[in-house]
Amino acid sequence: MVGNLPGTVEIFNNPSYAVSSHFGIAQDGSVWQFGPIGHGWIAWAQVAGNEAWYSIEHADDGNTANPLTDSQLTASAQLVEVLSRFAGFPLQVTNSVEIEGLHSVWRGPGRHTCRPGPGRQRPRSSGPS
Repeated sequence: MVGNLPGTVEIFNNPSYAVSSHFGIAQDGSVWQFGPIGHGWIAWAQVAGNEAWYSIEHADDGNTANPLTDSQLTASAQLVEVLSRFAGFPLQVTNSVEIEGLHSVWRGPGRHTCRPGPGRQRPRSSGPS
């Protein structure tokens, strides 16, 4: 997310934006779930991707060059581990959307980007969505 959790919640709650994600993680590590898991719901973040992908947005205070906080990294790791157990994808990083695992687009330690490419976390699974 470009910004912080309250603004993202406001945007996600406005259908005219046609945007959504499965989860959002604030700088303090609090995790918000925006859609159901295991019920076929597809977030707009994944609308052009695989229906079994899960999207995790990270608050950045409006600056994609801001590093993720330690709390965000910890919450992300815990969330991905739980999703892996639920959906059955392996805890491995891959740069291919054809290989199950964590599709990562990190720009370096703690850095992230909102543009597609190396940096954003997008777990992919052939299991339940």
